[in-house]
Amino acid sequence: MKAKFSFHLNNTVIILLVAGILIFLNFISYRHFKRIDLTKNKTHSLSEQTIKILKSLDKDKKVKIIGFFAKTDKQSFDDLMNKYTYYTKYIETEWADPEISIGLAEEYGVRKFDVIVVKGPKKTLKVEDLTEENLINSIYKATVVKQKSIYFLTGHKENNMNNEEDSSSYALLKKELEGKGYFVRTLNLGEIQAIPEDCEVLVIAGAQLPLLELEENTLKQYVEGAGKLFLFLDPRGNPPLKGLLDEWGITVRNDIVVDVNLNPFGGGSRKFTPLIFDYGTHEITADLNKNSVASIFPLTRSLERKEKLADGVKFEYLAKSSPNAWGETEPNQKELKFDNGKDVRGPLTVAAVVTKEMKDRGQAKIIIFGTNLIASNNYLLMSANQDLVLNSFNWFAEEKTLVSISPKKGGSGIMTLTPRQNIIIASFTVILIPLAIVLFGLVYWIRRRKK
Repeated sequence: MKAKFSFHLNNTVIILLVAGILIFLNFISYRHFKRIDLTKNKTHSLSEQTIKILKSLDKDKKVKIIGFFAKTDKQSFDDLMNKYTYYTKYIETEWADPEISIGLAEEYGVRKFDVIVVKGPKKTLKVEDLTEENLINSIYKATVVKQKSIYFLTGHKENNMNNEEDSSSYALLKKELEGKGYFVRTLNLGEIQAIPEDCEVLVIAGAQLPLLELEENTLKQYVEGAGKLFLFLDPRGNPPLKGLLDEWGITVRNDIVVDVNLNPFGGGSRKFTPLIFDYGTHEITADLNKNSVASIFPLTRSLERKEKLADGVKFEYLAKSSPNAWGETEPNQKELKFDNGKDVRGPLTVAAVVTKEMKDRGQAKIIIFGTNLIASNNYLLMSANQDLVLNSFNWFAEEKTLVSISPKKGGSGIMTLTPRQNIIIASFTVILIPLAIVLFGLVYWIRRRKK
C-alpha cells in the first residue's frame, strides 16, 4: 500500500513539475518571444526601413490604426499588425466592421470594407491597399513634422516626370518619393531665376542640353550657399556645373563603363549595363553592403577624384565597378576592347558623394550618379537600384530612419524540395518521431509491469 502511494505521489510530482516547467516556458516565450523567418525571400519579415520607422516611434508619435474589415476578411490585417506591434508599443490597433460600427466609420469617412485608417499626431490618412509599404509610408507621413520639397530642373531635355508608359521617365521615382512624404515639384530657371527657399534637394536628371551661363551661376550660388544637388548624368556631352566640379577636384570622364565579364543580360549593347557590388562605407550604402545586393548602372560614365581636392572638399565613393571593367572612350566601335592610353581600367567610381565646408554657411552637398537611367521607370525597381536612389534622397533630406532597405514589392515564393529532401523529411516526421514515441511508451509500460 505504501509502495503504491509512493508511486502515485512520484507520478503526481513529476506531472506537476513538467506542467510547471511548461507554464514557465510559455510565460517566458510570451514576454520575450523571437520571430524567425525561414522563407528564402523573408516573406514573413518586415523590411529594415519599416523596423527603423517603428522603432523611432515614441510617446509623442503614438499612432492608432483602425482596420475596417468584415470579420471573415481581417486575418491579413491582424497578421500585419502583430508584426508591427512586435517592434513598438506606440501603435494602438483596432478592428471595426463598417456595417456595425457605423458611427466610427462615419467619423473617418469610411464607406466601404478593406480600408485602414492611420491616425497620428500630425495627420490622419486612409490606406485602401493593405501592404507593408503603403501602411508604413502612411505611419511615417502621419508622424512627420514637415513635408520637404524636392525640385527637378526642367528645360534642358531632362527625363520627364509624368509619363508612366515611357521607360526613361522618372514617373515611378516621383511616385515613390511622394509615397515617402516628399513634395515633388519641377523648376525652370528660364522662368524663375532663383532656387525656391523651400528646396530641400535640387535634381538635374539627365540634362541633354547645356545650361545657360545665367543658370549655371544660379546653381553655383545655390550649391555654395550650402545647397544640396543631385546629378544624374546623361552619357553624352559636358555635365552640368562642370566648372564647379573641376574647381573642387572632381572630373566626369567622357566614357561609358564596359564590363564584358560581369553584366546581367549578356552580350551586345548590354555590355554597357554593368552590375555593381562594390559600395563605399557611407551611410547611404551601409545596408546595401551588409545585405550584399547588386545594383545596375546602365550607360554610366565614370568619375575621377583628382589627387588634390579643393580646401574643405571631401569625396566618398558610393559605388564602383568590378576590376574587370573599363571606361570605353569609343563606345561605337564594332569590337569592344580595352585601348591602353585611351581607356581607363577598373574599378571605376560610378556614384559618389562630394561635400564642401562653406565658411559660415554650412556644408554644400552633391551626389553624382554616372547614369540617369538608374532612376528611370525601366530600371528603378531592378535589384538594389531603388534602395540606392531613395537612400540618397533620404540622406540629403536628413531622414535617417528612411536610409535603409525599403519594403519590396511582389508576392511570396514557394519552397521546392528535391526527392532526397522529401525522403529525409518524411523519414523523420512519418517514421522516426512516431517510432521513438511508441518505443518510449513501450519501455515505460514494461518497467511498470516489472514493478
